[in-house]
Amino acid sequence: MFEINKLNFNKVYEGIYVMNSFYKDPHLILDLFDKVSPSPFKWSLNSKNLINFSDLRHVFRHPDFLQVTQNLKEYFKIDSAKTHHDVVQTNIFKMNCKSFNDYKNNYWMPHDDDIDGLKYTFIIYLNKKGCDGTNFYDTDNFDYHKDSEHAKPWVDKKNFKLLYNVKSQFNMCVAFKTNLLHGMAINSDEFFNDFRINQVTFLWENLIKKATQ
Repeated sequence: MFEINKLNFNKVYEGIYVMNSFYKDPHLILDLFDKVSPSPFKWSLNSKNLINFSDLRHVFRHPDFLQVTQNLKEYFKIDSAKTHHDVVQTNIFKMNCKSFNDYKNNYWMPHDDDIDGLKYTFIIYLNKKGCDGTNFYDTDNFDYHKDSEHAKPWVDKKNFKLLYNVKSQFNMCVAFKTNLLHGMAINSDEFFNDFRINQVTFLWENLIKKATQ
């Protein structure tokens, strides 16, 4: 199911790597996601999720995905003792309110994935016509609280410096260091009729072994 082509990432910016044609047959992956209903992500009382926008996730385990993460670990030379690398996750997004879609003045949910042991984030873009992709920002003076990301997902562009944009292509994979500030690029009203769909995975390094060396 999750067969990939030979890994061949190109560095496009410091800490950011891109590979085209990641899966051998991405349509099989899309068919699998179509058969399973995604769930709302980080929904809370003050969340705008499912009102002004829909932010959804698949999260399930699939034995075939284990080989994918093993290959990524070897390619990026990550020594990891974490065993549950067969977890398949998606990011599925759709905008519901045009007056809320203030992309001209704001960026959407800048955040990092910088938690202990997490080394790389991988995003596989699965929109057939591509999309605006992922933005990467300067981390200076970053003070954004993840707990409020669905209550106040837009942040003023004046507070962030855009460093690099990875414009997505169908079946492209972007890999990046988890300490990089990033977020979904929204530059239009594109995702009102169609969902934006990505697959995402994360790789951890073995902190216990490194601490004893």
